[in-house]
Amino acid sequence: MADDAPTPFTQFLLALRGGDAHHELTEALADLTSAVMESGRAGSLSFTVKIKPAAKGGNAVLITDSTALKRPAANNPEALFFAGDGGRLSRNDPRQPELPLREAGGPTPIRESKENTR
Repeated sequence: MADDAPTPFTQFLLALRGGDAHHELTEALADLTSAVMESGRAGSLSFTVKIKPAAKGGNAVLITDSTALKRPAANNPEALFFAGDGGRLSRNDPRQPELPLREAGGPTPIRESKENTR
């Protein structure tokens, strides 16, 4: 490779943090793919490289990297609540009066009429 040719990104990635960055990205990609297949929704994986000069006037640089995995949002069902005074949430509508329901006695035996017993 000529001195003025750019470093191949795969070579850089394998050298970054002794290969740990490559390993973390590989695991994150597999995790994301599984999550997308399970949920049927989109997700994303971002890899950021930051480079800054190590010292004034030198040619050394400091490199940091970060990986951000955004798994697909869970498909949680909606829940119905009613908002009352002061932001209070209730499962029952506070504006609707409750019916005075009570438990009925045991089952009533069914009697057959004499007409139906022929």
